[in-house]
Amino acid sequence: MNDLDNNVVENGAVDTAETPAEEVKTYTQEEVLALLQSETDKRVNQALARQ
Repeated sequence: MNDLDNNVVENGAVDTAETPAEEVKTYTQEEVLALLQSETDKRVNQALARQ
């Protein structure tokens, strides 16, 4: 069977390109950096609170 005929890729994951269940969100570099900084701050504050 041709791989293009089915929606299963070799690792067993289902290709959902034809059925968009979720809207794809694209982040700008600034948004990614802000999210990363926010998560870093949160983890640092949690670590400091444990000391």
